[in-house]
Amino acid sequence: YLTDLTAGSRVLCTNTKGEIRELTVGRIKTEVRPLLLIKGKAGGKEINVIVQDDWHIRIMGADCKPKNATLIRPGDELLAYVCEPGRHVGIKINETILER
Repeated sequence: YLTDLTAGSRVLCTNTKGEIRELTVGRIKTEVRPLLLIKGKAGGKEINVIVQDDWHIRIMGADCKPKNATLIRPGDELLAYVCEPGRHVGIKINETILER
């Protein structure tokens, strides 16, 4: 959970090729911000993500170029990393998951 992170925590970061590297969190700042729900389909499966609704939040477009979250419109094609459900602190675990 994001609330479990602190300055100095190690996290995983992935690029558009699926390559993963470990990064260190510099600081944690919790604020109330407007949010944006992005819904889409990947491989015939419905997916969604919630991001901050602000110009400085970047989402990768299908052309591998960043787009400001405020400029995303219905019909835009975006990149997503889709993994199987059933993770705890980012690590795959065996459990039954029902997502709605």
